[in-house]
Amino acid sequence: ALLTRTDVGTVQLPSSWRAVVSDQATPQLFFSVFSRAAPPTSTAAAECLVYLVAARRSIFGSDRDRAAFLAIMLSGIATVLEEKKSIADQNNFHIICRLMMRLKSNYQLQDLIEVEAFPRFVSALVSTSQSAFQAWQWSGTASHYLLILWSKLVISLKYLKKESDTSRQLNVSIPPIVELYITSRLRMLEECAVNESLECPLHDEAQLVEQLEGLPTLCRHKYSRSAALIVSSLRECVARGSASPELAVEQVAWLVRVAAEIMAARAPQHHGEEDEDAIDAQLCIAVFELLPQLRGAVTPLTVPILRFLDAFRKSFIGTTATSHARVYQHLPVELGTPSAVLQVIVEVIERVVGSAGADDDEVVSVALEMLLETAAGYASGMALVEIAAVKQLLAEHQQHFRALFQYPELYRYRTIYYHVVGRLHLLQDPMAVRMEAFLSPIDEMMRNISQAAAQGAIKQPDVRTACIGLFRDLRGLCEAMSNRRLYNAFFDWIYPDRIRALHHVIQEFYDDPPVVIPALKFLAEFVSNKSQRIVFDCSSANGILLFREVSKALTIYGMRAQRSSTMTR
Repeated sequence: ALLTRTDVGTVQLPSSWRAVVSDQATPQLFFSVFSRAAPPTSTAAAECLVYLVAARRSIFGSDRDRAAFLAIMLSGIATVLEEKKSIADQNNFHIICRLMMRLKSNYQLQDLIEVEAFPRFVSALVSTSQSAFQAWQWSGTASHYLLILWSKLVISLKYLKKESDTSRQLNVSIPPIVELYITSRLRMLEECAVNESLECPLHDEAQLVEQLEGLPTLCRHKYSRSAALIVSSLRECVARGSASPELAVEQVAWLVRVAAEIMAARAPQHHGEEDEDAIDAQLCIAVFELLPQLRGAVTPLTVPILRFLDAFRKSFIGTTATSHARVYQHLPVELGTPSAVLQVIVEVIERVVGSAGADDDEVVSVALEMLLETAAGYASGMALVEIAAVKQLLAEHQQHFRALFQYPELYRYRTIYYHVVGRLHLLQDPMAVRMEAFLSPIDEMMRNISQAAAQGAIKQPDVRTACIGLFRDLRGLCEAMSNRRLYNAFFDWIYPDRIRALHHVIQEFYDDPPVVIPALKFLAEFVSNKSQRIVFDCSSANGILLFREVSKALTIYGMRAQRSSTMTR
């Protein structure tokens, strides 16, 4: 906890410490200890500097005291980076990188530029960053702090009051840093492929997310240069794929993940010199060229491409499509409209989920969440229902996405799937006129379960499996009933005959959590009055009937559980 406690926010030092903190001898003392002592003493001294630099602004008696403190900090850090001796220790280097990031978080760039030692600091920072990115095994997670520091500097550049030699120095330094980082990660993957004993940080999702936190901002600073490097690297890796297919796939997957984060970081409005629409289109074309590789089994490339398509959807389809319509002018003719791209996205999702295996949880989750978010928006949802593949999906919703019905390990995603299907059907049929025909496959499942219960065969393995899927499907459908009219139509469909299947399942499987939990979760969703949807006519007894059926189900479960010796507290 000590290593991350001051990464955000300010440290509320007592006012009685003002004289000590404002005294220029205090930071100089810690820098002196850091330079002369050995770890762990030097590491502790650097940690104290992190706390000092994160101190609240009001701890200083005047702006002059604060500026003097900042000058000592920048000069001390620049000296440490130039001498390199004290940061040869890995822990010391990690703390110094945290110190630099924390310094920028607590001080404006305008304040930093006014310090005489800032050009020295920038030069030393460039050299240190280059060394850290190249020596990835040694630098470890310190690269994350360096990337965040550079991204904060980039964000602050546009807020400077006037251009100076130092700001120009920053502008010139950033593109080579970005290029070095990208090429060093590609070399990292090569080294890990050759030496299997090396642990690749890019295979750790948590570390990968950290590394990608600041990179998109840096890439968009000189976007044309960064995008050209990513596109050329993508095509080079694909071309080398025949020689080393596994390495090529990993490198392409990482580059696509970077492209996805860059696309997601696009600002709503851009007023810079570069034509970001044209550059975005170049990046999109390079990634869309990879889509044929998604045929067949799931690969490490699958999730990054899904994330890229999701980032494109959020930026250019739906409510934002009008403001960013110029990007389609730079895409090929077959991708020249939001509907055309949306059709490609739907085809990719169906292909990916259809080829998923029992262990491909992440792939299925990312694909279905993207489809759900697309269906949830009114504009994008209406565009979806006009696609031929979606119309076929709604007509035969149990014949598509077969992996969800084939593997019990993926059953939990059927709730999301039927939420999407229900939402799209109701966009086509807003008055719920065709609901009974749409739900006929589920109706047949419920009848079969009721018949199996009557025949005493409900605990057969195939019936038990069907029960698990059924209530996950019903819960997803119920989630799609977002207003009073739709909820009433769903209630009229399920009551009185079909709800008996719920009672049968709870009565027979009360001690079987994989079955009874989906049933109880459906029941909870069924009585959830979100958006005030449970409102019946004043002359209707449906409210009483709903209470009666739910009470009956809970009573059955409670009484059976109470009598059972296998139930635990």
